Amino acid sequence: MNLFLQAWGFLSAGGTILWWIIAVLAVMLFLLAERWLFLKLEFPRIAQHRCEQWLQRQERNSWYARVVREEVLELSREELYRSFSLIKALVMVCPMLGLLGTVTGMIGIFDLLSLHGALWMKFMESGIARATIPTLAGMVVALIGLLLFNRLETAAKRAMNRMADQMVRE
Repeated sequence: MNLFLQAWGFLSAGGTILWWIIAVLAVMLFLLAERWLFLKLEFPRIAQHRCEQWLQRQERNSWYARVVREEVLELSREELYRSFSLIKALVMVCPMLGLLGTVTGMIGIFDLLSLHGALWMKFMESGIARATIPTLAGMVVALIGLLLFNRLETAAKRAMNRMADQMVRE
């Protein structure tokens, strides 16, 4: 229960931008999980089926056969890499949202200073600490997303290379 209260206090201190960062994290994790499941469960069946179709072809060395092979590989690549650009964009947005939260927090602090002057200096220290929470959260979410995305991208490249190797030409 104490951990829950600490987490809630952290989220409350970060302001509304922190909730946006959490929403971006949720969408990013959903997309990463969906792509990972596709890569591990569905893509091997698709690749196997397309490779079998390729190997059943009578002729695999002509210019036309090479074009067909490249089209099959490109179609597979598009299916496999779907949502990758959106995931990259979400990773890049997180630090910017964090900075937006810090800037809006600092504007609030400066508003208090302009209204109350140096009497509020003691509260300014805690306000600055609270204003940097979204930056911290944005950077952490971006790092998590970047690490997970890089692992997914590496696995996708390996899967595509395996498929291309299986679609040999004689």
